[in-house]
Amino acid sequence: FTFSLKVLSRLNVKDPEYISVHAESTSSTPKRLSQNYTVCKLEDKMDCLYSFIRSHMQEKTLVFFSTCSMARFVYSCFSKLLRKAPVACA
Repeated sequence: FTFSLKVLSRLNVKDPEYISVHAESTSSTPKRLSQNYTVCKLEDKMDCLYSFIRSHMQEKTLVFFSTCSMARFVYSCFSKLLRKAPVACA
């Protein structure tokens, strides 16, 4: 496993199950997929994300948030700011 059972026990997860998407594969992601991240101050997070999306408008971008309410908030802000580009929230 790539994570500790002690961590799962602290989360009170009953019967955890590890799921591996590419257990048999030589690489964990498709060759054309690029995974990026940046470290920034909390107060700069939205500016950094907006700048990244604006500079990569011709590419598909998938952003993960820790809560649904954060995803909805960013979706409502960015859908108004990025009127020319389709913004989806799933």
